[in-house]
Amino acid sequence: MRLLSRTQKIVMYSTFCYNSHMNDDTIQDLKQFISATVSQQTTEIRDDISGIHHDISGMRDDISGIRVEISDVRVEISDVRSDIKSLDNKMSTKIDDLSKYVAGAMDTSNETNDTQLKDHELRIGRLEKKPA
Repeated sequence: MRLLSRTQKIVMYSTFCYNSHMNDDTIQDLKQFISATVSQQTTEIRDDISGIHHDISGMRDDISGIRVEISDVRVEISDVRSDIKSLDNKMSTKIDDLSKYVAGAMDTSNETNDTQLKDHELRIGRLEKKPA
């Protein structure tokens, strides 16, 4: 059932007053009509307010859930940062170990090459001294 707008009700009331004589029964009927209309409008407004209150309550619950999720994400980010720092320390140690190994291998290789070069120098020197 569609309610009449305020303007429509005033027009109806004016028309009613113009076309009829106001007696006690008419005034009572009019009072009853106005009372029922106000009551309907008030009930609708209360229902709207109740719905809005329910919506706000739901939004508060949603916001609380989002806060918990944000807190969880912060904890996870902190854990990831700790893991990255730990991995960085491990990688630094491994890189240092690898650098030492490579340096040792290069030293050994250089010593071997040095020994070979000296051997070749001696041999070449001996070949150059041999009479032809």
